Amino acid sequence: VKYLTLYAFSTENWSRPESEVNYIMNLPVNFLKTFLPELIEKNVKVETIGFTDKLPKSTIEAINNAKEKTANNTGLKLIFAINYGGRAELVHSIKNMFDELHQQGLNSDIIEETYINNHLMTKDYP
Repeated sequence: VKYLTLYAFSTENWSRPESEVNYIMNLPVNFLKTFLPELIEKNVKVETIGFTDKLPKSTIEAINNAKEKTANNTGLKLIFAINYGGRAELVHSIKNMFDELHQQGLNSDIIEETYINNHLMTKDYP
């Protein structure tokens, strides 16, 4: 296994009760506090997909710290899907593609599978 994705929090989960959201947001913080040394030791690289800029500061800091400390690791890629949703990713990607085409004066003829894939958060993963 070269890639492992943990679906930590969906974009749809923001509608849950605030106490539940807060609890879920602390899970990555606690997990990384406990297991980061082992992840480093086992050559695991921590990565994320999702809209992490909308997360609580403590969650962002824990994730960024783990990504920084494992950046040069070459083993398993542990991908946290946090504040991620497939539909949200599609909307985000389509808007980015539209803006790019508009700014470059291009039309939709350029759009093909590779072009779309290059605009997805999952572009680096099989």
